[in-house]
Amino acid sequence: MSLVSEISEVIMWLNNNSGAIQAITTFILVIVTSIYVKLTKEMVDELKKENKSRKIQDLVNCVINPIKNSAKSNLEKLEKGQYHYHHKTGEIFISKLEPSHSRSTADLDTLNRAFEEDYSEISEKIKKYNVLRDELEKAVDDLANSILTSPEFKERFFQMVDEYNKNVPDKKLTYTNLERYFESLIGEIIDKTEKLSDRDNSAQFWEIYKEQLFGFLESEKIKEKTQKVEDIRFQLIDILRIVIRKLERVEYRLWREYNIRIERREAV
Repeated sequence: MSLVSEISEVIMWLNNNSGAIQAITTFILVIVTSIYVKLTKEMVDELKKENKSRKIQDLVNCVINPIKNSAKSNLEKLEKGQYHYHHKTGEIFISKLEPSHSRSTADLDTLNRAFEEDYSEISEKIKKYNVLRDELEKAVDDLANSILTSPEFKERFFQMVDEYNKNVPDKKLTYTNLERYFESLIGEIIDKTEKLSDRDNSAQFWEIYKEQLFGFLESEKIKEKTQKVEDIRFQLIDILRIVIRKLERVEYRLWREYNIRIERREAV
């Protein structure tokens, strides 16, 4: 059979079976297109997941984790009743719950909005905590000033110093301005500090008279302000425990779902 005849037969067969061939070709094209669409969708989904994973990681490391660590640090201080009050500034060393400042303001604003939208219940607790924290600072400052301006406190404090200097002449308190001295101790009184640093010149004085100084917190004219500080402290403790518990659950769920890397930074 000549080559021309073979080609003619092939052409005739194609003509006779054109419908079937077109159907098969269409079927194959559909399969190829479906595979292409599926692979493209998987690629887009993977890119979206990676992008979301990065955003979630930023949310955790710049908002959730810093707030959780700060809450833990504050909770530890509040449970011990340690405010580290500084009379000159009127400030306490109990911080607000805020995100990390390691990123630009624009980034933080975006992350904060995302956090407030996705976790509105926790966000409301944090806002309530921050308001109460400011109330605590004012209450501690008010308590400190009430003690410092009390004539009974001043009189008794000077008596304590005189007694101490007579009984411990080798370690006399020779401060030229004793009013500034008891201002420096007011934070220790409010915190009911058990022991001052051995390097502190007044460490021995404190050891002898601290219980008497603590007694002023429960004196008739002061105890109402002391109680106000305590009431706010317990409210803050309750809120912090809830916030920490909820943030830990959120953090764990996001870690499991997105396999994110969590930066471990302890709050100061």
